[in-house]
Amino acid sequence: MRELFTKYRNLIPRGIGGLFLIQMISIFAFSILYSTLVLYITHSLQLNDSLSTSIVAAFFAINYVLHLLGGYIGGRWMSNRCLLFIGLCFQMIGCLLISFPGMNTLFWGLSSFVMGTGLSTTCISCMITQIYEPNDKRRETAFILNYSGFNIKVAVLLLSCKRLLQSSVDSGS
Repeated sequence: MRELFTKYRNLIPRGIGGLFLIQMISIFAFSILYSTLVLYITHSLQLNDSLSTSIVAAFFAINYVLHLLGGYIGGRWMSNRCLLFIGLCFQMIGCLLISFPGMNTLFWGLSSFVMGTGLSTTCISCMITQIYEPNDKRRETAFILNYSGFNIKVAVLLLSCKRLLQSSVDSGS
C-alpha cells in the first residue's frame, strides 16, 4: 500500500487534491443554486415565470463575464490564492443572503455569489499552472483531469440536486 501511495505521490504534486476539493464544494453550491433558482423565485418570492427566467439568464450571463474579469484581476493585481479565498468568501456570503426571503436579499445574494464564482473559478486553473513547471509532462494531464473532473462533478452534482429536489417535492416540503 505504501508503494502505491508513493507512486501516485510522484505523479500528482502536492496541492492538487485540495484544489480539486475546493472546486467540488464551489461547484456543489453553484449546482444547487442553478437547479433550484427558478423554483425559488417563482414559488417562494411569487414572481412570474418570465421574470424569474430573465433573472436566472442574467445571473448566468454575468457569471461568464466575471470569469474573464477574475482572470484579469488574478493575473495583474492579486495573487491567485488571495483571489480564490476572496471569491469563496463572496460565494458563502451570497449563499447566506439568498437563504433569507426577499427580493433585496435575493439580488444582493446573487450578486455576491456570482462575483465569488467569477473570481474563484479562473484562479484554480491558474494555480494548477503555477504548480507545474512549463516543460513538465504532467501539466497537460493535470489540466485534462481538472477539465474532465469539472464536467463530471457538474453532471453528478446536478443529478444529485435533481434527486434531492424530487424527494423534497414528493415529501411535500
